[in-house]
Amino acid sequence: MIRKINNICKVTFYPLSNLSSEINRPGLDSVSFTGTGISLEVTSATLTEEDMGGAECVQSFSALVTDTSKNTSEVIFGICAVFGILGLTLSTGEERVVGSTEFPIALQYGLEGTPLHYKLAFKRNTPDRAKFRVL
Repeated sequence: MIRKINNICKVTFYPLSNLSSEINRPGLDSVSFTGTGISLEVTSATLTEEDMGGAECVQSFSALVTDTSKNTSEVIFGICAVFGILGLTLSTGEERVVGSTEFPIALQYGLEGTPLHYKLAFKRNTPDRAKFRVL
């Protein structure tokens, strides 16, 4: 089964070094954590999860950032250099969390297109599906 989430209106990256606590119980569809995140202004973002049978799935994420200013570039370079957790705020107000301290994500970036924009992405095999964030 393939699950696609594309009603993402806000992306927040939480570097592992910025997390002060996490409660992630395997098998549950929710996670709780505290820490400081870095918000990204994205034009569009999509998360796809494909079940591979058993406990594992393939997660693919991509997002477009049209701001290529020096400040935004430095933020993107910084978050792509560390492991973290990704917070995805949906148009419904729900927040999905991708990654955990045990199975963090690593973003990659590229510059492409006309007008020029950043593409942030990752693809990974993981037992951790996107979970709902509870405070």
